[in-house]
Amino acid sequence: AMHFRTRQDFLREAFRVLKPGGRLVMADMAQKTDRESGAGLRQRLRYRYWRGLIAFPEENVWSTERYLAELRRAGFQDAKVGSIADDVYPAVNTALVALRGMTQLEKKPGSTSLHQVRADVHRAMRMTPEQLQWPALFNCDEYAVVSARKP
Repeated sequence: AMHFRTRQDFLREAFRVLKPGGRLVMADMAQKTDRESGAGLRQRLRYRYWRGLIAFPEENVWSTERYLAELRRAGFQDAKVGSIADDVYPAVNTALVALRGMTQLEKKPGSTSLHQVRADVHRAMRMTPEQLQWPALFNCDEYAVVSARKP
């Protein structure tokens, strides 16, 4: 849904094509609460920059509460948002560290070593949720399984 121009467009289309009784189930990024209303301009621009790199439109930065409300507004029933962030973000964080290290090895030979990349990956695997790069860069601290039913 995050790659549609707006999630509302996606939810309307999903509702339209589902048969009565059909279920929508997907995994998507969100925010546990509105994390941006108190952020300063520089911080909000930083989040927009990073989200732009993964084609995540600003219109799609929703809290989980808004996600549920929008599902209902689109006509869905039995809407649920269940967190899988603890299962997803640590692995994504580790993959980002590995990718960054291997890219550096390829683009600038001698600037780092495979031993250092491995050490960085092992350090990333032990990071606490507060240290993870994904929520810090994109300001989306929730990764959720979203489900709903068309009546």
